[in-house]
Amino acid sequence: VTSLLLRLELCCSESNPFSKQKEFFAGTQSLRIAQILRMCKPWFNTGRTVTADSGFGSPVAVALLREHGLFSNMMVKKARYWPQYVPNDILERLPQEFDSVISCSKMIETPSKQQFKVCLTAHRDMAPRLYCHTMSVSTPHTDKFLMYKRIGKKDRTVLELREVQPPQVGMHYSRTRNAVDVANGHRKRPATELVQAVHC
Repeated sequence: VTSLLLRLELCCSESNPFSKQKEFFAGTQSLRIAQILRMCKPWFNTGRTVTADSGFGSPVAVALLREHGLFSNMMVKKARYWPQYVPNDILERLPQEFDSVISCSKMIETPSKQQFKVCLTAHRDMAPRLYCHTMSVSTPHTDKFLMYKRIGKKDRTVLELREVQPPQVGMHYSRTRNAVDVANGHRKRPATELVQAVHC
């Protein structure tokens, strides 16, 4: 809501040996997951929910956050390959109908040999979305409601009023990540006098 950064960590390239000396890398062998754990450390064991975009999302990160007493909800995207524990055919099994949902779960063992249940929920929106979470709310929202959705592909899209019933985990993700999208919009749009004043 405030666009205030509560935690900030400077990054360095993967070839920099200093990155692998930081906390949590030895146990995870992943620069990204170690960074997530360092950023969330002040809130360990508080039962809060961490929302992260596809730059951070992975089933192993979700399991490790659960081990440290945090729930999480992360968007996952396929780069060259899906992250470990994501079935290769999960989007193929997602029905073609708009607003359809499919879910599965995986038991993931952390380096400390504890196992945690991680849920994967795919939702057919304008583009298919895949959420990785420990929130256990993959079920669709209880009631359908009207919402404007951009339908189509790339530059051939139209805004349509659709009756939707998205998964609750997707609604939570959109609500909690909205502040980031709003801030990005201000950053990309032409600066008004007010935005310039706030920036200064």
